[in-house]
This record gives sequence, structure tokens and C-alpha cells, in this order.
Amino acid sequence: MSIWTHATDDSSMVARTLLLPAALFTVVTAGFGFAIQQQALEDSFNPIMIDPEFSRRIDAFVPLVRELSTIPTYDPAARLQVRRAGQRWAHCYRAGMLKPLYQAYFAEDSTEGPQNEIFLSSIRVIAGLERDAWMALNEGDHRQAIGSARNALDIASSLKYGDIDRLSYFQYKQERVLETLQKHPEWDRVSAQDKAGLYVQMEMDRNRVAAMLGHLKTIYLQFHERYAEVHDELPTPQRMIASVERVSISLRSDNPDYRLISHGLLELGQLKLSVDVDEPIPTYVRFAQVGWTQHALEASRFAGVSVDKR
Repeated sequence: MSIWTHATDDSSMVARTLLLPAALFTVVTAGFGFAIQQQALEDSFNPIMIDPEFSRRIDAFVPLVRELSTIPTYDPAARLQVRRAGQRWAHCYRAGMLKPLYQAYFAEDSTEGPQNEIFLSSIRVIAGLERDAWMALNEGDHRQAIGSARNALDIASSLKYGDIDRLSYFQYKQERVLETLQKHPEWDRVSAQDKAGLYVQMEMDRNRVAAMLGHLKTIYLQFHERYAEVHDELPTPQRMIASVERVSISLRSDNPDYRLISHGLLELGQLKLSVDVDEPIPTYVRFAQVGWTQHALEASRFAGVSVDKR
């Protein structure tokens, strides 16, 4: 046997000797990593969820958020930029390109990540458009004032139907825009028809609210089945479903009682999971005080337009 044969056999033996511990190390490490991953999932009741539809909805907002990130919306000198950015956002919403950002799971915290970035951008541009509408009234430019206000209301509507908190908050923001303009001396000179259009624009879309409630019921039942023992403050499924059904029945009515719907939504908002059960949730709920048709009925009274509540 040649020296090369001995060398080859020795090399193979060394390779096998080295490979065996390496293979064992890989198996042990992989098993340990898997155990850590499993423990992490068991310790967390908010596992990462991949939802292609939700990703598409987030992606549709991304160009709008990026554009606004470069605009000082608080600066009156950037008024024209704010107006253009708001017009683009509102146009995307009216064209059906923007869909509500629904909750991935019950009690999801949307104060971080993409949803929060979109939320903060919407608040900035709505405030900028509200200011632009006020300044347009200063200049006597009613058309621009109404246009900026309409865009602000549509931007709020683009995020309004994601969950009860956002429905309440963005309804509040829409009311705030109109309340601001109503305080301007020039508001009385704006045409009644234009005012009526803004009031009707604020009205609740019953179909979207119904879809939101259906999703809420689904994710609540999933959450309750998994974590009821961990969260003893959760309402019973019977109570949650009964609250959803009360609102749903009113929504399907030909002549809905919006005051009843408001109280039902308020109740559902208070049933949601809270880190601190003593904290009132949601923060911006005004359903119990605000009649949903109040503004639209006022608009129809002085403008002579019919109000479609469907």
C-alpha cells in the first residue's frame, strides 16, 4: 500500500473525527434554538402573524407616509406641500386604494410599528389641512377651504373603520375640523350646499361598521378560547356577542337608531382588553354624547338636501 493510500485513510479518519462533534453540536444547537422559539411562543400571546392582505393594506399607505415624512406640516410656509400631500391621500382613498387597517388579533397594540407611523402621519396631515382651510377662509377662498376640509375628512375616513378605538378617534377628528371652521367669521358666508356636503361626509358607513364588528367578534372568540384563563377580566363570549348583535340589528334597520348604535359601540369599546382595567377605554369615545345623524340632519334642514343613511 502506498504512502498516498495511508494519507488518504488518515485524512478520512480525521475528517470523520471532526465531523462527528460538529454534527452533534449542530443537532444540539438546533434543538436548543427550537426549544427557545417554542418557549417564546408559549410565553407570548401576541405571536407574529403573516397576513398577506394586511401587508397589502399597509403597503398602500407607505408612499403617503414617506412623502409626509419630508414635510413640516406644522409650518405655514409648507402649506402648499401639505395641501398636495393631503390631496393625494384623499384621492387614493376615494379611488379605493386604501382599506381599513383591521386588528390582527384581539387587544392588539398598534402604538408601535407601521400602523402607528400611518396613524401619526394621518394626524399631522389632517391638522395641516385644517389649518389650510382656516387660512383659506381668511383669504375669502371658500372653494379651497371646502376642498381642504373635505380632504381632511376623507383622510380620517381612510383609517376610521379599523377598530372601535379608531372609529371613535377619527369621528372626533372629523368633528374637530368642522368645529374649527364653524368658529371662523367667514363660515357664515360659505354656501349651505357646501356645508351640507361636509356634514354628510362625516356620516357613518353602516356596511363598514358591520364588517368591523364581524371581525371583532371573530378575533375576540379566538383570543378568548386561548387566553381566557390568563385574562380573567375578559367579558364572556355571550356578553360580547350580545353587544355586537345589538349594534348589528340597529345597523340593518331601514331607519336606524343612531343613538342606540352609539351606546352599543361605547359598550363594546369598554369591553375591550385593557392592561389597566381601571383605565377608561377607549380614550376618545364620544358615542354616548354625539348623535350620529345630528350634523347631517342639520345640513339637510338648512340646505334642502336629502340624507342617505345607508
